[in-house]
Amino acid sequence: MVLLAHIYQNHISMPTY
Repeated sequence: MVLLAHIYQNHISMPTY
């Protein structure tokens, strides 16, 4: 799924802990 990949990349770029 592309959506998952997008979310994953976004988290790596700017994680929301």
